[in-house]
Amino acid sequence: MTGLSIDEDLVTGVENVSALVIAQELNILETEVDALYFKRKDAHKNVRLDLNMLRTRFEKVPEGCRDCDAYLKAYLLYLLGTVIMPNNTEGVSPIYLPFLGKTTVNKYAWGAAMVGFLKDSLIDTKALLDQRKTGSISGFLYAIMVFALERFACVRAELSLTPPAKKIPLMLAWMDVLSKAPVKGTRIETFRDLLQNMKRDEVVWQPYHDFGELSDEFKDQLSMIYLRVPCICFNAVAYNSPDKCFRQLGLKKSELQRLSRSRSKHTKVKFSQHKGQDWRAVRPFYRKVNEE
Repeated sequence: MTGLSIDEDLVTGVENVSALVIAQELNILETEVDALYFKRKDAHKNVRLDLNMLRTRFEKVPEGCRDCDAYLKAYLLYLLGTVIMPNNTEGVSPIYLPFLGKTTVNKYAWGAAMVGFLKDSLIDTKALLDQRKTGSISGFLYAIMVFALERFACVRAELSLTPPAKKIPLMLAWMDVLSKAPVKGTRIETFRDLLQNMKRDEVVWQPYHDFGELSDEFKDQLSMIYLRVPCICFNAVAYNSPDKCFRQLGLKKSELQRLSRSRSKHTKVKFSQHKGQDWRAVRPFYRKVNEE
């Protein structure tokens, strides 16, 4: 869907958000970092960089720039904060900066990090809604929309959309379709009724079974979808659970092996509680999932 890797090094490590580290990663003076901070009441608990200030400071690369790694990092961090892993603020955490260098960025499983971040947010939001509180989902919401458009023909029909040709990344193909689609003011209640009344045989369980020839880069990762493995993004951890979506994998329930799973409920630890510590070992749970 996104073309992002799911089987590389984990997006996790030491949560270092000091002004000195930010300055070193972005090749600026330490005194310049303050202007980039996202200002809010609890900023000292959860340090973020202001997305607008980040864009203003780094959107123009100087002519003749030979070492532009800082501009690449700033651009990729902006992309993470606005598309891949956005939150409900106008800020983005600087903890990702050490991963974004031109020689390092492709070594990490950004696809798995995106899934972990999104699924973790879905769990948090559902918990709030169960308590009749207001919640908003953080993360790559476009992925949820494309997931629905690929599988639920009734949703596509309501929006008068035709599926694009299968190509990687699929997300870009759908963005092109949606940019040309007629604007329809469909009410949320209409979609809710469509989904609630949908029959099992109306679901496209395997929208990608005829995707065609994949490059070696993606072939090597296909086995991951059949494994119960954690998707990790620092403190956000969510499991890929093939036993819950076996129809999407073309499997029958009888073909599944019994999968081990923890009976204890994982409570996510907040960033503000472990400044400067390594999320690979901050708690027994995190040590366990990082070793799997």
